[in-house]
Amino acid sequence: MLIQLRNRALKQLARTKAVTDFRRWVMDLDRQRFYRTGEPGFPYLERLPPYEIMLLEKLPLKLDTYFHDSEIRKLLGVEKGSEV
Repeated sequence: MLIQLRNRALKQLARTKAVTDFRRWVMDLDRQRFYRTGEPGFPYLERLPPYEIMLLEKLPLKLDTYFHDSEIRKLLGVEKGSEV
């Protein structure tokens, strides 16, 4: 029983770190987009589901889950016609 509780806690901790890292990565990409384009704000970070929802619902931590290809290209600064 104790091992199961520990394993569950470790999984939750890993998920918390993964969600935090993913949101930080999107924020960094948004910041880089601002420096490239001059467009203010964090529109991509703001479109992610709330932190708590991402933790509880086990949503995938991939850009294409939340954004269209053209938005990902803009966020990453990839020219049209290039591979993402």
